[in-house]
Formats: sequence, structure tokens, C-alpha cells
Amino acid sequence: GKHIMPEILPALAWIVGEYSALIPEVLGMDENAVYIYNTESEGPYHSVVQVLSAPTNQTKLQPATQKVYLQAAMKVFAAACANRQVSNVELETCSKTLATHLPVFLQSTDAEVQG
Repeated sequence: GKHIMPEILPALAWIVGEYSALIPEVLGMDENAVYIYNTESEGPYHSVVQVLSAPTNQTKLQPATQKVYLQAAMKVFAAACANRQVSNVELETCSKTLATHLPVFLQSTDAEVQG
């Protein structure tokens, strides 16, 4: 369902970031699934970066959770960069998304979210 206990969100984000190199394998498990966040999504890695870094989603979370989400987003981006099958368009869009979303977190009162 839509209601996830907020206590597990940091662990879920950590798992996504830590194992982001496995995203292509996971996507290959279900050929009929569609893995996009919205109409601007350029691919699966970009969709995950969008979810993890979207200020409208994350600013409602506790700073400790925001910090883990941002770290996971960077790990997903790094995994996308390391994957030679990811298109330049998807990488550029990931980069633009991060450049757009991250400044919002610089305004946080929590130093770990800022840095």
C-alpha cells in the first residue's frame, strides 16, 4: 500500500543505494513492468534518482532519513555512470535532476543533509 512506516525508509533507501549496481538485473526480472517515476523520466536509473532526490517528497521526512536518501541517490548516479549500457541522455538527465534538486537540501538546518 501507500503507507509505509517511516522508520523503515532509511533502511530501504540504503539498500537501494548500496545495491544500485544490480538495478539492471532487477529490471530484467519482469519484462512487462514499467519503471518510470513520471513523464520526464529518461530511464530506470533516472527514475530512482528522481524518487530519492525529489524535494517535494524528501523535505517531509526527518533529516536523518533525508541524509540517507541523498546518499542513496548519489550511489545510484554512480552506478549509472559505471554502467556502459546507460545512455548519455539518461546520465545527463540524472545530472540535471541532481543539480536542480540538491540546492533545496542546502537550506536544511541539519548539517549532514547539507553536506
